[in-house]
Amino acid sequence: MLQLELPPIDALLLCFGPLAVTIIGFVVFAAATDGAARRTYLRRLDMRTEDEAPEVLPPVITERVDAQTPSGARVTLIPPGESTDGNGQVISS
Repeated sequence: MLQLELPPIDALLLCFGPLAVTIIGFVVFAAATDGAARRTYLRRLDMRTEDEAPEVLPPVITERVDAQTPSGARVTLIPPGESTDGNGQVISS
């Protein structure tokens, strides 16, 4: 009759230890870097239908604006009067 013995604990740690460290490290890394996914700008906050919601007009840029996007990129918004083609521009820096 075949008898199977459990491997010693150090053999289990040697085999599954690196796997556990990798999985736990990935979960910790994902949780630490996933703050952007919980930001409200990625969600639709107004639950009304398009018919119920008021009309939202695009913002009008009247002067040059230096801004930072939610992802951290720096941009410069140029109004239509100052751009070369008269349509306004966005310059990434």
